[in-house]
Amino acid sequence: MSLVLSTAGSLALAGCTPEVKPVPLPPVASPDADGALCGTAVEGNVYIEITYAANGMPAVNPQVCRVLSGTEIVWRTPASVTAAFDLDFRDGSPGTARLGASGREQRNFPSSPQGGRQKVKIEARDVALETRLKYDVIANGKRLDPAIIIRPR
Repeated sequence: MSLVLSTAGSLALAGCTPEVKPVPLPPVASPDADGALCGTAVEGNVYIEITYAANGMPAVNPQVCRVLSGTEIVWRTPASVTAAFDLDFRDGSPGTARLGASGREQRNFPSSPQGGRQKVKIEARDVALETRLKYDVIANGKRLDPAIIIRPR
């Protein structure tokens, strides 16, 4: 590399052509409209994933979900899975339906198609003490019995 004085009186670098290579940025995950997987966030809306074994038995992730009163909880199948399910809370209502909302607390929630998957959306009810509610996921004639724990705000 050498310095060259041009006739205009400015300096230039001879034999040096800067090569600028763009630095690729990592892909940015778009925020999930249903919130975060239950148990991975301290606050905010959460979802519980419902999948099916080869024999049709439903499974949930996580098995036990802890939320605060007023949290919106979405039970959902993976994208493109359209097999319907029902949630049955035998020991009491977890809160109010937010899809096809009846505006009142209930114990039975059928899923409905939303954005290419099946969903049930509930706003967790107000509780004075930590409340554990067992529920059944009913799909394909089979039942699974996970739990949700609602804590006071």
